[in-house]
Amino acid sequence: MDPEEMARLTAESIREIQEHKARLIQGVRINELYSLTEEKLTEKHDELVEAAANTAAHDVAQKMRLLEQARVYANELFRRESIRQEERMETLTRSLNHLTKWIVALTVLVSIATIIGVILTALTLILGG
Repeated sequence: MDPEEMARLTAESIREIQEHKARLIQGVRINELYSLTEEKLTEKHDELVEAAANTAAHDVAQKMRLLEQARVYANELFRRESIRQEERMETLTRSLNHLTKWIVALTVLVSIATIIGVILTALTLILGG
């Protein structure tokens, strides 16, 4: 490769990197992303993955851009699922705390009943015997 061609490729690479950064910065607005339904997020993700699959094999940069855009939608789906799991875990934790309080209360009642039974048995043996 001659130096002139190398310089041209370097200039093209730099331009592609700058364009790539500009597209990533422009990307999808967060408000738009949050307002999309899960079905729409999945649809957009699948469209981008399909477009990447249909991109010419030699156009790796375009393929990567499409897959990075698809990743934005996949990450939003993952974020939403994480929030749902977090809410379920909080609900489960509250339920377990409530159950634990009942178990402690019942244990105290059984202990008190056992102590009363022992005292009554002892009194019966002492006084009745």
